[in-house]
Amino acid sequence: MSSTETGRPTAGRTTWMRRSLAGVCLALAATVAVGVPAVAAQSGSTTEAPAPDAATQAQRRARLEKACARVPTVAERVDGVIARLEGDAGTKGSLAWLQTKIDAASEAGREQLVTVLQNRLDVRTARLALLHERRDALTDLARICDEKLAG
Repeated sequence: MSSTETGRPTAGRTTWMRRSLAGVCLALAATVAVGVPAVAAQSGSTTEAPAPDAATQAQRRARLEKACARVPTVAERVDGVIARLEGDAGTKGSLAWLQTKIDAASEAGREQLVTVLQNRLDVRTARLALLHERRDALTDLARICDEKLAG
């Protein structure tokens, strides 16, 4: 069965999203870390780090631009997943939809199914909290990108 038949995303798609977000965060963290020695040198230390040549600075800026270009796409994907999870009972895959399924299974006396669905609800609730944290982190990354690319 394919992912379209089951209605569930494939593991590869979820993994890709995690790697994409991790890549953006890592690239931006590395870029910000490069600027820290320059700030430390300006804060009054007597030893100065040698300034990188123009080619190195151009490479760093190109990597920063490439990483920053991915932020809106990743943010859009995260927003889409959040919207689905926070949808109403008619939105397949939402927390409310899953709660409706739990209620129906409970009324039918299918306790094993209730347990399985409750576990799914718990996982999705935790995932929603994580996605909100990631959305906040992406907002911060977008702000950092604006600051670094403007200056």
